[in-house]
Amino acid sequence: CHGPDGNSAISLNPSLAQQHPAYIAKQLANFKSGARANAIMAGMAAALSPEDMAHIGAWYGSQKLRPAAARDRALVEKGRALYRGGDAARGLPACA
Repeated sequence: CHGPDGNSAISLNPSLAQQHPAYIAKQLANFKSGARANAIMAGMAAALSPEDMAHIGAWYGSQKLRPAAARDRALVEKGRALYRGGDAARGLPACA
């Protein structure tokens, strides 16, 4: 779903290449616990141990993100706005 090297071919599934390893491990733990709801990812994470999640995060983090992975200009701008300003309506602080 996220591409064999972490570079997704479709925008529905985000690219995970070069993502921060701890972030990936945390999201997998959230899918497993139900804190983050997604039936497909919950199934993928169900049998993973914390060590497995850390290894998966490290592997995706070591992959190179292809520049062409972000093709949708509007989506890039939306992500930039979220990174810089957060989303008060959803209780998400800015990353910057």
